[in-house]
Parts: sequence; structure tokens; C-alpha cells
Amino acid sequence: MRWKGFLGVVAVFACTVAAQELPEGQSIDDERDYQHRMQDIDHSFDKLVIESERFWLEPDSQRNAARLTDLFHSVEVFWKGRGNDEAAGFARMAREGAERAQEASRMRDEHSFDAAVDAIAASCEGCHAEADDKFRIRE
Repeated sequence: MRWKGFLGVVAVFACTVAAQELPEGQSIDDERDYQHRMQDIDHSFDKLVIESERFWLEPDSQRNAARLTDLFHSVEVFWKGRGNDEAAGFARMAREGAERAQEASRMRDEHSFDAAVDAIAASCEGCHAEADDKFRIRE
């Protein structure tokens, strides 16, 4: 009998939490999390650039591109949550480039892979061309 009351309270709590809309950008909580995410992006992107320069795609290319897709998605959500549509747009373009890199890697299409890596780099430059610290949140 005691469990019925407990389970009822848990069920009401779960429904209440599920009904509340979580704020966008929750996957990155603060500037420190953002900096870590940027460092992860930098590391994963460097791997894609190295693979692009090797003239053949490693089995990890697809995994690295998928990782970048996830990372850029969280950055996009972060900026949307802060109301910065410009930065969110750059993150979206980078995410789309990572998705294209992932598909090109899966298809073993080196030309498309290189173009996707270039697209990611171009979108990153939108935010980082003028920043003193490439991991810092720009104002």
C-alpha cells in the first residue's frame, strides 16, 4: 500500500516535469561548458582536416563528422537560447557541413568530403575571424 502513494507522487512529479518546456541551450550551461565544447569542436575538426589532407578517408572520418554534427547542434541550441540568431546560423551552417562530411565519408567521396570540410571552416570563421580567443563567447 505504501508504494501506491509513493508511485503516485512520482507519477505526478514526472508528469509535471515533462509538461514543462526545458529552455533551449540547456546542453551547454555556461561559458565554461561552452569553452569545453569549442575545444571538443577544435579537436574533432582538426582530425577531419588531417584526413582531408591525407587524400583518403579513414574509418574514423565518419565518426568524427558525426561527433562534429552533435557538437555543432548543441552550440546552435545554445545560441538560440541566448537569442543570438547570427551565431546560431553559423553553428547551423557548420552542423550542415558536418552532416555532409559524414555522408561523404560514408560514400567514400573525397571531393565532397573536402568541400564539406571547407564549408565547416568557412562557417567557423564567421564567429572566430575577429575573436582574440577562439574558445571565448563573443559579445
